[in-house]
Amino acid sequence: MSSVLYHLFCISSDGIPLLTYKSDGLPAIPFPVIGAINGVHMYANSNGVELVSTDAGNAKIIWKEYYSVKLILTLFSKNFLHHSKLLDDIFYVFVITIGLNSLSKILSIEKVKKKLRTCLPLISLLMRKQGTINNLRYMVDLCLVSQKTVLQNQLNIFIEESSCELGCLLLYNKVIVATESFWQMDKKDIYFIIMFQESLCNSLSASDTPIYLPVSSPDIPHRLITLSLIEHVKVVLICGSQPTLSELLKNYLHKYWMPLLFVLKDSLTSYPRCFPKDIKLDSSILSFVLLNIKDEMSWCSLFPHGSMTGSDQFVLCDVNERQNALFAFYESCLKSLEKEKNILSAIDAKEIYECTEQFKCYAILGSTYYLFVLYKKDTATFALSGVSRNMLKRLLKEKLQFAKNHMHWTHEWQNVIFSDEKKFNLDGPDSYSCCLHDLRGINDPQTKQNYGGGSLMVWGGFSYSEN
Repeated sequence: MSSVLYHLFCISSDGIPLLTYKSDGLPAIPFPVIGAINGVHMYANSNGVELVSTDAGNAKIIWKEYYSVKLILTLFSKNFLHHSKLLDDIFYVFVITIGLNSLSKILSIEKVKKKLRTCLPLISLLMRKQGTINNLRYMVDLCLVSQKTVLQNQLNIFIEESSCELGCLLLYNKVIVATESFWQMDKKDIYFIIMFQESLCNSLSASDTPIYLPVSSPDIPHRLITLSLIEHVKVVLICGSQPTLSELLKNYLHKYWMPLLFVLKDSLTSYPRCFPKDIKLDSSILSFVLLNIKDEMSWCSLFPHGSMTGSDQFVLCDVNERQNALFAFYESCLKSLEKEKNILSAIDAKEIYECTEQFKCYAILGSTYYLFVLYKKDTATFALSGVSRNMLKRLLKEKLQFAKNHMHWTHEWQNVIFSDEKKFNLDGPDSYSCCLHDLRGINDPQTKQNYGGGSLMVWGGFSYSEN
């Protein structure tokens, strides 16, 4: 949506302007015009009419109220269909940045204005992400690396030892691995956390920023900590009051991630393919996106053969062009599904293809996975189904590839040890505390600890022999 021009206005319920934002190069709209647009909405409300949107020449105007604020968005494009969701997303940006309390009851106009200005980098990023499948479905974008298990284990240990709540490891803002508690969050919270950290200054090696979770914790702030491990690879943490950023940098960062320096550097080879380089796909494939409908995750590769190599040199070289092509094909397939919903429910999977002047598209729509693939235009149409099906099987079976690669090992296992760690706390999870409070109103809570508190770390392992 980067080519679409827009004006965003945020005003209070009393009609006082709080924030204005627009596309670069677009002239500012005078406030009397904004007031007139707001007046139309207020007049409609006073007559019992809910005014959602209207066409105004070559533009579309959309209104929506949230608590004590009203958002007015003017889009200079009538082809964009997800107006209401876009306004919801902008409000989520406000919530994750300044919290719901600041928006539900405005006590100081000037303070709210100042806070809302800190949302501008995230709003700009949100507008650039419009017209992508991930944004439409709030899906987390994944990147597959060859040593995922090693990184997953190390992240779990790092999170547990540092007493953080949850976290993930990112490569070019795509999730490599994450803790179980991270995946248990609401998908909208996850999506906006990833986008929030992406909007931060990339030159920072570490950051500690207060955020609110739009769905699960819009009123209570958390700490979003980002730690750069190597260039383009960072760990993202959600914490309470502890640990401090200086403690993480001094006591944990070097200790747990320096031993994995070569593993982290090796993960860089998965980009921009977003999968290990030893996985080879058909040369006719330009790009693909694999959606896990059940877990709400996506695996997208815009350059599956590497950056600007092979067929990537000639067709749809620009990243935005490939994203737009995949998104347009995705929406076309959804329209087909709506028309033939009863047919799809009676079969295991539906396959759809389209042919354009630049490329061909093929989709496999199953009960758990949706696969959308762009092919070179000279690819034989009859071959699209077979190549797509083989590709889907290959991608889904990569989880078992390690076992298959080592199933014939014999004496090699003598050099391998399998290990794991577990920390047991007497007072529940890390950073968890109990207290006794007198219900008669005496403000003197007493700390409660089971058996004096404390924790125990247990490590275990097994190998081919006791030596």
